[in-house]
Amino acid sequence: MKENLPMLEETPSIKAHKRQAFWQITFPLIVTVLLILAVAVLTGISAFGEESGAGTWAAIATIWLVVPVMLIAFVFLVVLAALIYGLARLLKIIPPYSGKAQYHVNRLAGKIHTVADAAVKPIIAGGGLAASLRALFGKK
Repeated sequence: MKENLPMLEETPSIKAHKRQAFWQITFPLIVTVLLILAVAVLTGISAFGEESGAGTWAAIATIWLVVPVMLIAFVFLVVLAALIYGLARLLKIIPPYSGKAQYHVNRLAGKIHTVADAAVKPIIAGGGLAASLRALFGKK
């Protein structure tokens, strides 16, 4: 036989979850919407009232728009300064190693040229011999 299980709505954990969801999600959302509406109403009243403070509100709005941009730009400035500092330190370390690397690359290039010249030498010699024979016998 089936036992009588309590309905999901009646369990203490579900009740605690609903209470927690209201206070952590729904309530802050309602408060935020009410604050935004209040600011919108106050802005409308001050902008269209007898003593219009539209210039003041425009300045406040500009500040609120510029501050996040300035903070993000500051973060990029700090990152850029760190990169510049790191590269300056790296440039003090690199010259001896880059000189060694350049020496080894030049040696390798010399060896590559020697091997390439040796590989092509028979072909060039054969072409030179053919040119000499043509010049000797007058054929073009």
